[in-house]
Amino acid sequence: MPFDTVSDTEKKTFEKIPFLTFDFGSHTIRILDDNPKKVYTHYLSSMKVVLKCLGEECPICLNNKKIIAEHPENYKDVPGYNFKNIRHYFNCLDRTEVKTCPECGNEVKKDLASKYPPVCSNGHIVTNAEPHLSNKVKVASISETNAVQIKTHEKSILDAEGNPVGMTNFDFLFMVTKVGSKKNITPLPMADRNDKLDVPAEFLHDLDRAVLTLSANEIVSLLQGVSLRDIFLARVGKTTETALDAKAVATNEDIAKKIGELYP
Repeated sequence: MPFDTVSDTEKKTFEKIPFLTFDFGSHTIRILDDNPKKVYTHYLSSMKVVLKCLGEECPICLNNKKIIAEHPENYKDVPGYNFKNIRHYFNCLDRTEVKTCPECGNEVKKDLASKYPPVCSNGHIVTNAEPHLSNKVKVASISETNAVQIKTHEKSILDAEGNPVGMTNFDFLFMVTKVGSKKNITPLPMADRNDKLDVPAEFLHDLDRAVLTLSANEIVSLLQGVSLRDIFLARVGKTTETALDAKAVATNEDIAKKIGELYP
């Protein structure tokens, strides 16, 4: 029987990235990256997909410029105009108390009333599941507003000599509430939760994979109705899916949709 010669690095390439989902309620995390990844993105709400902005060659930005030139006074209200957003991505250790679904493994957190729902997101009953800390390394995607709030809090948490201890050395509580029809996310420092953590580097996720990056031509195809699955299959130049191709396609689609769900 032949040996499995796929390296750990190659295997990790096709693993689904677990994202911190900001459901209504509270989330306790420890930031693990000193320098979160700042990315300009576009959110395609109809597809619930977030794309990395390609800058000068970005078809979405070029279309925005055209709309601005034709409708300088109300371009934001013109169909097809798509804002460029700043998102910050970082690895974090989820230290929130959860229940794990015995059937599908999905985590369930307490809601705004501090109560566990009776079922997981897949509809499986979790009533008898025992609460425990998640303790999983996940990728968080936050807005520029939240990033500024975290940096402000970081400057206020000082050591005995009056120096900032650093945002990776204490926990943050993210409160997620509903304001009107929108989701409001507020990070709060938990300075007294400052136990030392030593998370091995191999547990961290590749942040470059956390943001869906398509070429200019692929973005045009997506906007014209071509599915992400077909775009990814075209990359490998195959008309049929091998087992590895299928896994790669499913992973990329899952990442794209999961990031879209993070937008409040």
